[in-house]
Amino acid sequence: MYEFLLGFFLIFTPVYAESIPDYDDPFAPIFTDKSIYSWTDKIIISVIAPSWNSNPNQIDSIGESESHPIKISSGENFLKPYRLTETFSNSGIFSGEIILTGFFT
Repeated sequence: MYEFLLGFFLIFTPVYAESIPDYDDPFAPIFTDKSIYSWTDKIIISVIAPSWNSNPNQIDSIGESESHPIKISSGENFLKPYRLTETFSNSGIFSGEIILTGFFT
């Protein structure tokens, strides 16, 4: 009985993101596929941002504008601009990949 209630809760739990994007103080959960990476791993990034789904009939992208860029950095190195693409039309879930490289010693 408890397992059914827990499953019901997880399936119907609402996603907390803004209905209208507040670019000065955004709230969109960011997830990666793992918690620890080695030097040459691929990182898969997902952002849940249904308010940034501007066209429900096509696959949208975020981060490519100069006024609202996505910045990826690690120490002295950075990727800019970086774009995340919606996983499928009208999903509001945006995803991208980064392949890590080692450094010279």
